[in-house]
Order: sequence, then structure tokens, then C-alpha cells
Amino acid sequence: IEDEVVDVTDGAATWTFEEDVGDTDDVPVFRALITQVFQGQVDSLAVVEGLYLVDYQDVLEIESGDEFGELEIDSIGSNSIIMKNTGTITLSQDDTVDIAEGMQFSVADSSQLRFYLMKEYTEPGTYEIRGSVATGGDIWTPTNFAGFFYDLDDNVGTEELVVTGVGGTDRSIAEGDLTYNTTIEPVEYTATFGDDTDYPVVGFFAEKYVALDDNSADELVKLLLDNDDKYTLRTGSSLELPNGYELTAKQIDVEGDKVWMELSKDGEFIEDEVIDVSNGSATWTFEEDVGDTDDVPVFKALITQVFQGQVDSLAVVEGLYLIDYQDVLSIDSGDEFGELEVDTAGATINMSSTGTVTLGADDTVDIAENMKFKVADDDDLRYYPFVELTIEGEDTTQPDEGDETPDETPDENVTDNETEPTEPTEPTEPTEPTEPTEPADNETEPPVEDGGPVPGFEAVFAVAGLLAVAYLVRRN
Repeated sequence: IEDEVVDVTDGAATWTFEEDVGDTDDVPVFRALITQVFQGQVDSLAVVEGLYLVDYQDVLEIESGDEFGELEIDSIGSNSIIMKNTGTITLSQDDTVDIAEGMQFSVADSSQLRFYLMKEYTEPGTYEIRGSVATGGDIWTPTNFAGFFYDLDDNVGTEELVVTGVGGTDRSIAEGDLTYNTTIEPVEYTATFGDDTDYPVVGFFAEKYVALDDNSADELVKLLLDNDDKYTLRTGSSLELPNGYELTAKQIDVEGDKVWMELSKDGEFIEDEVIDVSNGSATWTFEEDVGDTDDVPVFKALITQVFQGQVDSLAVVEGLYLIDYQDVLSIDSGDEFGELEVDTAGATINMSSTGTVTLGADDTVDIAENMKFKVADDDDLRYYPFVELTIEGEDTTQPDEGDETPDETPDENVTDNETEPTEPTEPTEPTEPTEPTEPADNETEPPVEDGGPVPGFEAVFAVAGLLAVAYLVRRN
């Protein structure tokens, strides 16, 4: 595209590359700040300490009347673009409403209207989720900090972060002026697991945990699954769950409306159960003594039906709940998490800072766990809390698409790691080895056969090959 000789004899120098882009001339499309050149132990080296680059070969042109999703450009000013919706937008219960370019409204599954603006990211990477910007003391809850746990359907948020005593030129949060608290709240299961309707949730440093005791948050475990997705399992197939857990349909008795299921982790057996769906949907609940609490529901599976498919017997699962009960986080008064110390741990966990926290310009300040403050590079104090989330890939098998019922010929959607069985084929008869031909004078190695070995007859050809090599060597 372009090159340049950059002279740093007088100190750092910037190379700026300009190009005519769209209707604008001499647009700076690339900049590089070169600070020094020097001789290393082996090579000559150049140091670059700043880069700027725009995708000038891909110009997005915007004109009045252009439409983006539900929005149409109303006016374009010298420094602003104004858009308005061109039609009615309905915020239906339990719906996700597209606005434009990935921006959406998420609407609660509730008769009372609740919704928020969102954008969903699915590409692998690390993303920053931040709270509102503060210029002094402030309070953050799930309504102004998207990183905190919040259940939209039940309108449940448990966390609160408070800063007092800062502002203007004072950037130091004194001991005890940074506080964090979180409280147990009941949340309904996503699926309908019979009479058991809810479980105790605690948001803890922007992650969703489950309290082992309904009235105390001193022992927490991570929630791995709570869904009402539909999965279809055939006999012997397994459904991969987070953290190495697996649900396997060991046997399916279609005539008796029963399925024998097994829960395992990393290939090790945990528990099994025969579930009877002759009277309709049935829930398998596995309880375990966890920490100091007895009979904790650690796993639930809602089985809705069993039926005969075109090839195999099938079982349908339409709800799963799972906690990581083998990894318990115990919290006691005096425990420290980053800059915070636990004051009390009961139904509510209260924490406060144990020392001074300084909000330095252009700084990222750790609070606790994955929670941090980001501070503006400015003389005026501006900062916000944030957490970083990393997308590395899917942990669970994807739910089925479509609807299966036993009274119709099912279009069988089964777990991805299963394939349709095929009839075994007869092994082919091996051919007799032929007498090797006389090699040409310039050949030093015998020819290599192109065809692959026939299963079960490798030994025959191995012996024949060795004899052929010996024969050729002796002939040579």
C-alpha cells in the first residue's frame, strides 16, 4: 500500500499515511509512532509505541431515508445522526425484539412490562461489561451495572456496590468507604419440576451462585444449568453437560413408559434412576449432602415422554438443573476478597474495604474477583465498574429444533454425538500376492502398493512384503 523512511534522530516520529476516501480528500487512514531504533545483540531493532488504522477500503455511506432494522434515518447533521422507528414495535411477553444491527430489547416473561436494551455477542473473545459512569460517590445495582446478576423474569437482583467520599480532586476511597453487599433471593426454576418451584440465588461478584441453605449465604456453589430446552436421547446416547457432567439414557422401555438414566462426571458414575412417565411428565431429582447442608437438590431432569422412533427407542428431556456441588465456596466473617473484607455472612453478605483505594488517572483498579474500576485519563475524575467475560465455546449440547410427538412419525433429532447404525459389511477377500517384477537398474527400492490393507489380513501382506524385499535385495 505505502512505505516511508522514518527519521528518529530528533526523538519519536510519526508516520502518517493519507488517502482519498469516499468524497473526502487526504484522510489519515494509518499512523505509526516510532520512538527509537537501536542495535540489539543480533539484529537492528525499531520500537513502535502507537498505531492507528481505519478500514478505509470499506466505506459505509449513510443518507436520509436509509433503513436499519426498525429505524430510519430522519436527519444527518454536522456531528449527529438521528433515527426514528418507522412502524409499531410490540414488546411482547417473553420476547426478544430486534431494533437494528444486533441491538435488541429483552422482555420479561411476566404480565408486568419489564424490558432492557441489549446486544448479544457470540464470537469468541473477551468482552467488557460496565456500569454507569460516576464522577464522585455512587451506587451501582443491576439496574445500572449490567455485570451484576439479574433475573429479568422474576425481577431479582441481589448485588449492590457503593462508593462514598470521592469527587473533584479527591481520588482516594478511604477505608470502609467502598462497600459491597449481596442477599439471597428465591428464583423460579426455568422448567416446571413438579411442586419444587424455586431455589435460593445469590449474585456474588457478578456471577450467579446458589446458596446451599435458604437462609444463609455462607456456603455457595455455582449454577451450571437451569433451562427448559428440549433434548432427545436414544438408548445408550449421552448428553454432555457443563464441567464434565453427562446424562445418559441407559435403557428405554417404550411399552412400560420408563427410561433408565445415569448421571456421571468425567466418566465416573454418580447416580442413576428409572423414571416412569406412564402418568405424564416426571422429574428425577438427585439430592446430596453438600457442605454443612443435608439433602441439597443438586440435579434435576424433566422427562416428558418415551417413544419408538424409526430405528431406536427415544426419551425426551425438556428441563435440566445442575449445580457444581463438588466445589463449595465457604464464606466467613474476616475472609478477604481483593480490597474487601467480609463483615457479616448470613442471609446477606456485607463487605467493606480494608484500606485506601486510589482511583488514579488512566488506571484499572482491582476491587475483588473479576470486578474492577476503570478510570479516565483526565484531570477530572470519571470512572465506572466493570467485569470481563470471555467466550471460549459452547459447553452443552445444543437443544433440538422443532417438535416431536409420539403419535406422529418423528423427524428424529438426537444428540450430536450419535449416528444412525448401519448394517455391517462383509470383509472383502484378499487377493493373492503377485510375483515381484525385475526392477530397473536405477531402482533402489521396491514399488509401494497404492491400495490400503484389508482389515484382518495385514499379517499376510506384511510377510509377503518382507519376502519380496529380501528377494529384490538378493537379485540386486
